[in-house]
Formats: sequence, structure tokens, C-alpha cells
Amino acid sequence: MLIEKTFGEIHENPEKSLDIFNEILKREPNNIKAINGKASALMKLKQTSKAEKYFNKSLSIKENSSALINLGIISKNRDEYEKAWNYFDNAIKLKPELSDVITVFKKEIFDKLEVDNLDLKLENFNDKANKLIIEGLKNEKKGKYWDALDSYENALIADSSSEEVMFSLIKRLNVHFQNELIYEDKNSENIMNNPIKRKIAEIIIIQKRPKKATNILNKALTENPNDLILLNFKGGVEFSFDNYQESIRYFDKCLNLDSHYVYAAFNKSIVFRRLERYEDALEILDNLLERPEFYNIIRYQKSDILKKVQSESPP
Repeated sequence: MLIEKTFGEIHENPEKSLDIFNEILKREPNNIKAINGKASALMKLKQTSKAEKYFNKSLSIKENSSALINLGIISKNRDEYEKAWNYFDNAIKLKPELSDVITVFKKEIFDKLEVDNLDLKLENFNDKANKLIIEGLKNEKKGKYWDALDSYENALIADSSSEEVMFSLIKRLNVHFQNELIYEDKNSENIMNNPIKRKIAEIIIIQKRPKKATNILNKALTENPNDLILLNFKGGVEFSFDNYQESIRYFDKCLNLDSHYVYAAFNKSIVFRRLERYEDALEILDNLLERPEFYNIIRYQKSDILKKVQSESPP
């Protein structure tokens, strides 16, 4: 169909798309898809005010999710956050299957607001789940990523229809958990004197892109299967893939070679924490407290886990 085809060409040739939509509207002035298409082409051409006018015209004919979402985006980009929020909520009510996509836009609004101003409400799921998601977003904004994880997982329990949205939010949190893993300093002699390790360290530690290091790391491990630094990196990469048991396996390989290799031991405790194996994590951290050079980060992890365990213990 011509309209669908023209929609697909908006990004590559918005001027041509605009002309086609105008021709269609001469014959069918109330064609909602063509009106939204024209508005989308105008947005691409950075004629935002005109685009807004046509999205509103589309809504005046019939309420539709496409116009609501785009008006939400326009309002968000103008920093009109409450207005944008209302457009997004109305779009979800009209078309609930778009909830996961729209929640991403709502997350962008949260990221732009001060924590004290986060009094907006969700309409995606049941009341309990919505409150937990708001709580999670607030915790995430404060940098309390483990608390945010608890909120999102509890929201999923409260409303199973939130699965796709929660998966998306939790996936983003995993990046922060990856950043808690520790590796030998990239400037250490063990890394600086080895070009392959130096390259892997650059990708994982500096670029923060562990998955990008997979091929070169696997090849390096084939040649040096007992290298502590490489095995520790591999454990971290598996963690980034959410392969938690594989991650533990590689950290254990390190510890079987050197039971005092603090990097692998600490990282293993992070995996245990992610798996909610808190007692196992605490046991590792207790043993590591004897290492003064890592005392602060170990004490912080232990304290945070203890708070979690105590909060879940019966009075």
C-alpha cells in the first residue's frame, strides 16, 4: 500500500514523502494515516510546530496511538514533561501492547527530572506494580541500582504482564552491575607488557564494552588457558551475557590456580549477589577484608548486602 511504503521512506527522503502524503490528502483529507505520515515527515524536516498541528488534527478525527506518542515526544523534547507523560499514558490506555516502547520514553523523562520532582504516575500496570516501577526508577536515578533491581523484580511479581518492560529496565541495570567488577589495573606491568591483554583491557575497562572483546579474548585463552588475567576477564564477559554459572566457572578457574587472586574472588561475590545468594557473597567478602588495598569497596559491598539481608529478615 502506498501509505505504508511512503512511511518507510520518511527517514531517507522526507521531502518526497511529504509530497506523496499531500497528494493523498488532497483526495482523502481525513485519512488519519496520511495525516500522521505528513506530520512525521514534517518532524523529520524539523518543522516541529507544523508537525504538532497535524498530529492534533489526526486526534481530532479519531484518537490514535501514533499521534499520541509523537505528541509526547514533541512535548518531551520541549521539556514539557507532565504534558508528555499524559500523552504517553493515553497511548498506553489505547494500545497496551506498546507499553514497553513507551516506558522507554517515560524513563527518559525521569532521567531529566530532579528526584524530588518525581511525582508523576504510571498507568501501565496494576497499582502495586506501577508504584514499584516508580520506586525502581527513583532508586536508579539515585544510583541505588541493587535497590532498583529489587523494585523491578517485585513489580514483575505484582503484575506478570509487565514482563517485557521489566526485562528492558533490568537489562539496563546489568550495565551498572558489570561496572562493579574489578580487574587488574590496565597500567600494571602484567597488562602493559602484553599487547593482547592491553587491547582486551582497553575494550573492557575503558570502553566498557565487554562483549566486543569476546573473539580476541577466546583466542587468547586458547593459547593461554591458565592465565589469571584472561580468565578473570572471561568471567566478566560471561557476566555481561547474563551467563552467571559460566561466569562463576571462570572465576573458580582463577581461584583454583591462585586462591588469593582477589579480583576473581570479589567478582564471584558480585555474581552471587546478582543470583541472590547473599550468604555465599558475604562469606567471600569476609575473607577478602584482610586485603587492605581493597578494603573500602569490599566493606561497601558487604554493608549493602547486610542491609538487604536484614531488611528481609523477620522482626
